[in-house]
Amino acid sequence: GVLFAVFAPIWLIALWTPRLISPALELHLVLLLATAGFLIAITLPQAILLWTEPDFVLDAEPAAPVP
Repeated sequence: GVLFAVFAPIWLIALWTPRLISPALELHLVLLLATAGFLIAITLPQAILLWTEPDFVLDAEPAAPVP
């Protein structure tokens, strides 16, 4: 789902834009956007999980040392 949401607009932009830039530059821009979208797709779920985890709660008093 996420990859489709990233790649579909890139595909539509590449398909429907007039040739204002060279095809080689257009290919590089599409690859740049695809790489950025891929990196976000693989790292964002882990970041969301880390944001939702509760923080560690430290005890008010340190534990007694073990003899």
